[in-house]
Amino acid sequence: MEEEEEEEEKKKNKNKNKNKNKKKRARKRTRTRTRTRRTRTRKTSKTTTIASRQSHPSMVIITSVTKDTHRQTLHN
Repeated sequence: MEEEEEEEEKKKNKNKNKNKNKKKRARKRTRTRTRTRRTRTRKTSKTTTIASRQSHPSMVIITSVTKDTHRQTLHN
């Protein structure tokens, strides 16, 4: 009779551990999923050049505008 009880106890513990492991696995799964989610990188639009003449007609400032970078380049 004691042996039977021991067997049952073992079974119970085994199931408990199984469930624990299942939970752990599930937790791990969700944790890694959120970490690796990345925002899609934006494609930069074709640069549009705006030529603006200021005071000196020979010195034309051309500003190239992109979505993510704002660069000002001087062309003489």
